Amino acid sequence: MINKKIIGIIRNELDLIFTLPISIPFLFLLIVIYPFFKIKVGFLRSDRIGHFTLDTELYLLEKKNKKIKSLDLFYLGRKHVCNKTLERLWRKELIILPRFILRPLCLQIRFFKFLNFLRCGNTLCGQRDVLNLLDQYPATIRLSDDDLIRGDNEKLKIGLPKKAKFVCLIVRDSSYLKKIYGKKISIHDYRDTDINDFVSACEKLTQLGYYVIRMGAKVKKPIDTNNEMIIDYAFKNLRTDFMDIYLASKCEFCITTGTGFDGTTLMFRKPNIYVNIAPLFFLRIECSNLLSIPCHYYSKKLSRNLTISEIISSNSAIYLETKSFFDDGIELIKNSAEDIKQLCIEAAKRNSKEWVDDKGDKLHERFIKIFQSKKVFRAVVYHGEIKGRIGSDFLKKNQWWLN
Repeated sequence: MINKKIIGIIRNELDLIFTLPISIPFLFLLIVIYPFFKIKVGFLRSDRIGHFTLDTELYLLEKKNKKIKSLDLFYLGRKHVCNKTLERLWRKELIILPRFILRPLCLQIRFFKFLNFLRCGNTLCGQRDVLNLLDQYPATIRLSDDDLIRGDNEKLKIGLPKKAKFVCLIVRDSSYLKKIYGKKISIHDYRDTDINDFVSACEKLTQLGYYVIRMGAKVKKPIDTNNEMIIDYAFKNLRTDFMDIYLASKCEFCITTGTGFDGTTLMFRKPNIYVNIAPLFFLRIECSNLLSIPCHYYSKKLSRNLTISEIISSNSAIYLETKSFFDDGIELIKNSAEDIKQLCIEAAKRNSKEWVDDKGDKLHERFIKIFQSKKVFRAVVYHGEIKGRIGSDFLKKNQWWLN
């Protein structure tokens, strides 16, 4: 199986026929000098912004937390780089060398497992901050003064006043992946959401004094509103790589369905407000500024919604494919427009330090007792200490869920 995979890689990258043999002496050199001077080789997943942001940030934080000293050499993916501004910013922090130099070394390190000590870039659990490091350390990337001045000036071009408070909105649909791969990718389409489920929430946020910027590199349809404080930055072709990063770094918070762009706001330590999260174990609860409401699990076998305890005692807690839910007779029930609006009201009030809800706090304590911090599921730790919160209105409406 492994040999077939390697053969497939070489067929797609014919330059490896020449570079693999040439790299062998350099690999031997890395092994010999490692006890004295640690050099590691790794790959940056640069085609998807969620990976390019959080995977990279968490690797650097885990390395800092463990006080590991090594010279890390990275290369970028073969496909397009998802955001050129992000690439420029990472190049200030990392050593990124040409692919043809490091790719053959990295392949050999991955192939021979005993060489894993020469590999860099991997985290403990992908994009999941199981050590709660995002709360402990500042963001690695910072925009320069020139970047900030440029961003302030370009705000006006998209209809955003310079001093306006604003939030980012990112709602997943299938358009971006179809653009990349040239076909519809249905394996994760349970995560897709209709942008117009968010109109009521957006309208409410504008009443509270926030502009709303609808993000996305590629989207299916416009958001259905005439409100000038709701800017369809994605659909109206206003977006640029630079402004994606600038807006993520300067927003008050980000409303998201759990998709790539929110890795950018989390990287900059901005509050993320998660809607329609599934599977349940993929709740983002590792930072104190995160607020979430999950999908309900409707069991067709039992003809009712499942409680937390029922979900986390089954494999459905970590299903990642639409087919898995379907085969298990589980229908994911999306959050209603009213659910989303109430969550956004809570987020805005928390942001302005006006939120008080003793009943919601008590229900959240019940959630923590049931969900269990640092729970191991099938030998994998999916989250560390619970610092984020579940939306108060959601908990009060669904107290049965806490059984």
